[in-house]
Amino acid sequence: MIIGRKAKLNEDLNQIENILSENNILDNIYENDILYVLEENSNIIGVCKIVNNRQIGILHYIIISKFFRSENFGDSLLRAAFNYCVRHGITKIYYPNGNNYLQKIGFVKISSLEVPSVIKEMASSDRGLICDLSKFFSKGCSSCKGR
Repeated sequence: MIIGRKAKLNEDLNQIENILSENNILDNIYENDILYVLEENSNIIGVCKIVNNRQIGILHYIIISKFFRSENFGDSLLRAAFNYCVRHGITKIYYPNGNNYLQKIGFVKISSLEVPSVIKEMASSDRGLICDLSKFFSKGCSSCKGR
């Protein structure tokens, strides 16, 4: 069975670092990061990191192990992480780059004029993608085709 859950750093860190390493990502993980994992039979097959900045989450990455891609697991992992964000007062998620997959699931391009000031203070990019979580959850998941 595959489940999405909040990461337990003391138990999951080695597996998370392995997935990051396989995808050439170097990252510092902190206790206050919103870190979610997708797990199958006690093996972590995906990881998502969001940093909370004044009710706006900054998506740092979403990675699904190469052996599990193309099965909508990314959507499941994001939904688990975004649900946590909504429950903790985060209403929008910002991603500092372009990404076709994120646009397909509900992120929209924004210009430098639309980037929230709290994001400009900490992100190196002055444009990117943003997702309104109320709209994201109102359209249904990709596996149920919008129902």
